[in-house]
Amino acid sequence: MTDFHCFWTAARLALNGTDPYDPARWREEIGGPFPDENGGVRPAPCPGAFGYPLTTAVALIPLAPLSEPLAAAIWEALLVAGAAFGVFFVWSAAGGSRSTLPLFAILVGCSQPLWLTIINAQFGGLLLGLLGVIALTARGANEALAGVALAALTLKPHVVGLVFPEVIVRHARERRFRSLAVFITITAALLVVSLVLVRGWPTAWVGELLTTRREMLPSSGTVWGLATDTFGDGRIGVLLVLAVVVPAAWTLRGVRISGSDRVALAVTGSLVVSPYAGSHDDVLLATAWAVILAAATRRSDLAGRLLLAGLLLCASLLPWALYAYAVRSRPDEATAWLVPASTALVLAAAIRARARAGAG
Repeated sequence: MTDFHCFWTAARLALNGTDPYDPARWREEIGGPFPDENGGVRPAPCPGAFGYPLTTAVALIPLAPLSEPLAAAIWEALLVAGAAFGVFFVWSAAGGSRSTLPLFAILVGCSQPLWLTIINAQFGGLLLGLLGVIALTARGANEALAGVALAALTLKPHVVGLVFPEVIVRHARERRFRSLAVFITITAALLVVSLVLVRGWPTAWVGELLTTRREMLPSSGTVWGLATDTFGDGRIGVLLVLAVVVPAAWTLRGVRISGSDRVALAVTGSLVVSPYAGSHDDVLLATAWAVILAAATRRSDLAGRLLLAGLLLCASLLPWALYAYAVRSRPDEATAWLVPASTALVLAAAIRARARAGAG
């Protein structure tokens, strides 16, 4: 069973007006344990209760009346298509050349986060496509589409949290009120429908976050999980975050940052501070990898080669190595946080290097 089983079950419950945050009803509907590929059994991938806002389940209601195999096939097709379009969109937004697009597609296509998000049937591929739309429309084109994409990101808001204030503030400053109106309208509609179907779900959802999801925190690929696992105190994660944010901000001082750069920085920053995430969510770092590769291919000097080496480390070597380490030597993937942390530093260096090349 994949994570899609959780999403599909929650959508079915929401369609019937049943509370997916009721632990007893959730266990009854979710089933398990399930047989795995090794002949053993494993528990359901979503213990406790539904871990997402009910608006996520409401958005997936069109899949609820379908059989699970058919719904899963459609979902996987959406993930693959979203990832493919996302790769093209973020590369175009970064100003990458057409001749280098295949290289970027191979880089993302062979990355551990993309493979894992498809295997787990997680949201990553779809979210990457949405982020690609937002990055591509950062210059002001197609405001309505940007608003739709921003609203759709609420499917999994905790891994893209900083994208919302970045886009909202930038669009308000640029007087792009149509995109904001579309975003507010869709988000409000999802909230209203979800409240009609299951009254009082926000309180139940917060309760789930403070119980089961909090207990799962040390095993997640976040700075808080790494700090808890390594130092025994999640609060030390603040120091780890500062160890990334301070040098990145120092590197970017005085540098002009484009709209697509801001989206990449917001996505990367979201994963650096996210309260809950898995290594599969790191596929969203493709927004940053595109900026890094585009900057690296514009230079033929040592700086360009160093950026390329940093990119290969962040997008390929480190994710696969940490995943292999987690599978063989530890029961969690807390060390996966090192991927967005290192990507943030290389991204800042790439933006500055591109600015220097433009000034020269």
